[in-house]
Amino acid sequence: MGTHEKTGGLNIKLVFTAFIICFGSSFIIGYNIGVLNQPAKITKEFFNLTYNFYRRPNADYSVNGTDKLISQRDLTTLWSLATTVYLVGCMLGNICVGVIAEKIGERWSLVFASLFAFIGSAIMTPTLVARSPEMLIIGRFFIGINDGLSMGLAPIFLSEITPVHLRGSLATCHQLGITIGALSTAILGLKQLLGTADRWPYLLLLNIIPASVSLFVLPFLPDSPRYLLLTKNEPSLARKSLQFYRNREDVDADLNEVETEARDAGIQYTMKQVLTDRSLRWPLFIVVFLNIAQQLSGIDAIFFYSEMIFEIAQVEDIQMAIVFTNIVPVVTTMVSVVLIDKMGRRMLLLLSTTIMMLSCILITTSISLQALVPWMSYASIGFVNLYSVGYALGLGAIPLMIGTELFRQGPRPQAMAIGGLVNWLCDLLVSIGFPLLNGVLKQYTFLIFMTFLIVFIVFIFFKVPETKNRTIEEIAQDFDTRTSNDDEATPLNTTVEWNSVVEAK
Repeated sequence: MGTHEKTGGLNIKLVFTAFIICFGSSFIIGYNIGVLNQPAKITKEFFNLTYNFYRRPNADYSVNGTDKLISQRDLTTLWSLATTVYLVGCMLGNICVGVIAEKIGERWSLVFASLFAFIGSAIMTPTLVARSPEMLIIGRFFIGINDGLSMGLAPIFLSEITPVHLRGSLATCHQLGITIGALSTAILGLKQLLGTADRWPYLLLLNIIPASVSLFVLPFLPDSPRYLLLTKNEPSLARKSLQFYRNREDVDADLNEVETEARDAGIQYTMKQVLTDRSLRWPLFIVVFLNIAQQLSGIDAIFFYSEMIFEIAQVEDIQMAIVFTNIVPVVTTMVSVVLIDKMGRRMLLLLSTTIMMLSCILITTSISLQALVPWMSYASIGFVNLYSVGYALGLGAIPLMIGTELFRQGPRPQAMAIGGLVNWLCDLLVSIGFPLLNGVLKQYTFLIFMTFLIVFIVFIFFKVPETKNRTIEEIAQDFDTRTSNDDEATPLNTTVEWNSVVEAK
């Protein structure tokens, strides 16, 4: 499709660097998103015990006593606070992605982010011994800053060190790391391992392992060649970086590709400039819309309903069932890593959202009929996993990496920061709004997500271009042409335009 040549493939240095980025940054995001899920009941009991007995040992809780236990509402509020401050930390980290990446590059920025993981773990781990739920809440804030920074920086770094024809696969490894992190917490949080009343803080301590990998390995690896050439204006260091990541001496073709972006070198984009630059309007809108689509697709609802569905189906070991539910996205994301550079981003997104939309219909139907048709409870388990398959195929990974392909070096970090910020804001919105919505609509909440998914499918079909096997400069030039020649293009004309571009390539 593209006009470039395949100038390199996988090699031990590139694979090693991708592993370090994904384990030290991506893994820790998924780990912290799910770390409190399995031991949730135990942790809430700790909250309750702390406020009722440890801090008020002389209180009278007898039938005729004047003191009251902490209410379920207050307990829920305290528990929700641990989630909310985490998301606030994520948003703060995302806002800083563009500024930090421009100043010190993605490599040192990821090292900097790992410091917050250390700080957060150090604060959270003693929370049980200190009988201080506040330490858990404060530590989650610092962990959130690490995860917000890593969410934006990891896919940028992966994209900028990877050959064009492998860019999708390597960038999708970021999402693979997230899903493996979530699976790890589901396994380690089992009551047979660390999911007990006295061992759950060790789950929080384990953050230091991937953080240590980033802190002690990344400083010995080269910076991104694009950062070195286009931001630092160091052509000799950029060549050495390419030689390292391509594992060969002849990197002229790769260097020429980077130099096509040289006219943007030295331009420092602020977030305001990215938001107001007309030439960046469409790629930014695509990035923002896809990040909104990822969160409003209903993924949090699926995780919420999975435990309820397993209870209705009378699954004996719900914890193990949840582990299996987390295995499905890992396996599917592995398939996506292989498919993304073969099928393309646009096709995977359409396939992904279509499967999810159909799954929402099937889940709603199966939950509604469980009282009348007993075996429908087991069918609903399959539909939940079908939804997870659809999500992991495309919508789970592509919104997090598509910005690395739609923007040149100058605006890229700020654009990724904006997309990530919108992602976390929508996550916060769903976390707060879904329980309220679910209380009213129950299983019919999925019909709302189905409606959202239909809108997302239409948008992807008409507005999202294919970026497979195309250089960043080729994509950026197409957007430049689109802005100058067809600023008022209709959705239909836009589709024709992009299809003609794809066919020409």
